Amino acid sequence: ASPEFEAPARRQELTAPLLPRAALLDVELSTLAEMTPMIEEARRLGVAIVGSFHDFESTPGIPELEDRIQQAADAGIDVVKFAVVIESHEALFDLAGLVEKTVNRGQLISAMGMGRLGKLSRLVLASAGSCLNYGFLQTANAPGQWPAGELRRLIGEI
Repeated sequence: ASPEFEAPARRQELTAPLLPRAALLDVELSTLAEMTPMIEEARRLGVAIVGSFHDFESTPGIPELEDRIQQAADAGIDVVKFAVVIESHEALFDLAGLVEKTVNRGQLISAMGMGRLGKLSRLVLASAGSCLNYGFLQTANAPGQWPAGELRRLIGEI
């Protein structure tokens, strides 16, 4: 993304006209303070807030992810979302356990992997309770994505 799009003020400017038609607003957890006006407007309009965390290099440790989940809960975020690179089965199953534990506490979570085990992770994490599962319609925009129709079919089987 271009630097001006990455700035919270620019994101708010681009997003504001779309909010009245939106069902969800996805906000990076690291920008919650800067995005407060947009979040407040979204809540006023009945738009659910997704708090996202991305790591394009690795799978953070469970304590760091638990901190992010708590940060989202403290901010009143409706769904916490993680997209992380998953290169080992151990990391995948640790993340699946975290998803299941979070869902069992009644908090909505969306988790997905990218990288070598990205495709597998999207099925495993969906079965653990991930509430949003991303596929693509024409071209993948992250490594490990399934075509949306195929993802829907596979999730339906598990």
